[in-house]
Amino acid sequence: MISSRMTEWVQEILLPYVKKGTVLVDGTCGNGHDTFFLAQNAPLNAKIFSFDIQAQAIEQTAQILNENQLQNSIDFILGCHSQLDEWISESIDVGMFNLGYLPGSDKSIKTCLEKSLVGIQKICEKLSLHGALSIICYPGHTEGQSEYEGISQFLQKLSSKEYQVMRLQGWNRNSTAPVAFLIERIKEDAK
Repeated sequence: MISSRMTEWVQEILLPYVKKGTVLVDGTCGNGHDTFFLAQNAPLNAKIFSFDIQAQAIEQTAQILNENQLQNSIDFILGCHSQLDEWISESIDVGMFNLGYLPGSDKSIKTCLEKSLVGIQKICEKLSLHGALSIICYPGHTEGQSEYEGISQFLQKLSSKEYQVMRLQGWNRNSTAPVAFLIERIKEDAK
């Protein structure tokens, strides 16, 4: 059965990448679902970095992981994903961004295009060969629409020789429904 939730579709697609990944990043910790997914499916020796600007998001996620006895090596970073290179020096095998705001919290605290683009670009640059990145955008609010449009433009300009970029959206949904982008690095830059 096909799930109606974009997050579940994305996780299903990323699962083979996660199972063999050693460095994984949740760029938007939020309510913990993506960090939980990574911790539940990554190899025991994997290192997981989970970013959020809200302590509440990190505390909730840590509690979920503790309740489920997931002992993976997880670094929770109370900070912005735009600064991920301050925390991660190695190549990244899987990255996940679920943009917007923390469900059930202050909706004025949300991701913004400028910082999201910086974080996405940094992960693309650090993405290992055959590594994958997912980005879920929510064009149903003003900032979400701006993020969707800006990220779309950025991803269209990625080298098709180095990256494969796909867009996943519900075709029979309204224009405010979530849209996912999936990026795989298919060749390393010849620099």
